[in-house]
Amino acid sequence: MLFADGRVVTETIEQHTAAAIDAAQLAVAEAVMRGCQTVHGQVVLCRKRGASVYGHWLVELLAKAWLARYLPGDKLYLVQAVPGRMSAVMRSSLAAIGIAADAIVEASTDPVWVERLICVHGLTEHGAYMSPLVVECLQAIAGSVAGSVAGSGAGPVAGPGAPGSATSIFVQRPAGSARCLADEGRIQDLARRAGYTVVDPSTLSFIEQVALFKSARRIVGLMGSALANLAFVQPGAEIYVLTPANMPDTFYWFLSNHTGARMIDIRCRVTSGGGASWDLPVALDAGDDVIFGCPWPLPSQVTDTIFDPVYYAARNADVVAAGIDPLAHYMTCGWREGRAPSASFDGDAYLSRHTDVRDAGMNPLFHYLRWGRAEGRSVLPVAGP
Repeated sequence: MLFADGRVVTETIEQHTAAAIDAAQLAVAEAVMRGCQTVHGQVVLCRKRGASVYGHWLVELLAKAWLARYLPGDKLYLVQAVPGRMSAVMRSSLAAIGIAADAIVEASTDPVWVERLICVHGLTEHGAYMSPLVVECLQAIAGSVAGSVAGSGAGPVAGPGAPGSATSIFVQRPAGSARCLADEGRIQDLARRAGYTVVDPSTLSFIEQVALFKSARRIVGLMGSALANLAFVQPGAEIYVLTPANMPDTFYWFLSNHTGARMIDIRCRVTSGGGASWDLPVALDAGDDVIFGCPWPLPSQVTDTIFDPVYYAARNADVVAAGIDPLAHYMTCGWREGRAPSASFDGDAYLSRHTDVRDAGMNPLFHYLRWGRAEGRSVLPVAGP
């Protein structure tokens, strides 16, 4: 955005390059000469780079409109004109915070002249900071929404006797997405057998998505825009975000932290390509399916000698502080970090002795309980005190 004299409004520079800003200044200068769309009165800026992406809209722009409502005087809300379902999402979500349809101004990427611009700045810095006010806005929406939705291939989500939503959901990515699970069909079958409902939020209305995530108590999904709906979950919900191993992002951690949910970041192996791209297929390796609560040997076979929760808690204060179950933490991420499940089982030593297990990227305790013990594979106690 530019002032009338051509200077850039610094607070509106969000994820724009210097070249893009220079091009915009030129486009504005040309538009002034030939005439452009004009909006009178107070106008709240609700557009930015990436505004057509569900997660960016929900977390970075909707909260700005919500806060601007408290400013005095009548206001219009300038949003990006987008095709398809996102236009309906924008209007529905703005309606959910009390903004009428006739107060919404949709504009293309061409320059727009506004009489007075209201810019809400500092709520988020993508991947680096997120104000609790963002989630306060979205939790207010969740508090006013109830209902039921349907999932794909698992029958109705609503439970018997009263409308509601699934308590355990697997969030799939839309068909054709660049970032996907390499073996998603198998993972979906695994999730269904464990009692999860498989859902594609891109097929649901905005209000249906709010209702779905609000009632879910356990959520598994590959990182993507649909998981921005984590802003609607209730305190204590368990969240497992499947994340490409090379993806440096804290977006979902902020959402989970602000809502009081418990999130575990499952770093998944990138199966093809290379470099820093995180839009490549990823794999959920053997042993990680514990996130679905599947009936593998641990519940009946773990003892305090092979997994000692007291030992684990005493040596991992961060796990205790986060309120995460010690066994769940070890099985999902602790083993990757070289943490020992007990004094009697050294996971790193097991992988060093049994390189086939290490090369397969498997959880050492899972392998030992499932196959290694029957095969007579040796284990070592943890060295030192």
